Amino acid sequence: MNNKKIYIDGQETRRRIGEMAGKAHGVRKICMERGLAKETVNQIIRKGYGTAETIDRCIKAGIPIKISDRPIPCRAKREHSRTKRPELTLQDCGIKTEEQHWINLPFKPATDPQRQITLDEIQNSEMKELLIRHLTALIEDLKKI
Repeated sequence: MNNKKIYIDGQETRRRIGEMAGKAHGVRKICMERGLAKETVNQIIRKGYGTAETIDRCIKAGIPIKISDRPIPCRAKREHSRTKRPELTLQDCGIKTEEQHWINLPFKPATDPQRQITLDEIQNSEMKELLIRHLTALIEDLKKI
């Protein structure tokens, strides 16, 4: 089995497939007509290369693949970039900073972050009863197992 890579011109191939389909993104339509997996054809176009077996199968099915001496990858929507996108600010999202009302709570640094809360520290008696009721139900369910 020969796994040699064959380089293709992905941009020209995508353009030709679009002309065959009669629309800009016609890979899906053409692949459905020809009985090929669109993921395979898109991957070949996106990377700019494929195995000889896959390229031959696509050419026999009638997909106009242009072979080249170097890989020319093509993305349908946008090219990959290594630059970071700029961070969005509140103004970009349409939020005005003057209209925001933040609740200012005093900051208390954690003295002992590993400490668990005890039931006595819970102020609300309804919350305490709710916790006790659910914990006893959990214990009963564990006993049944």
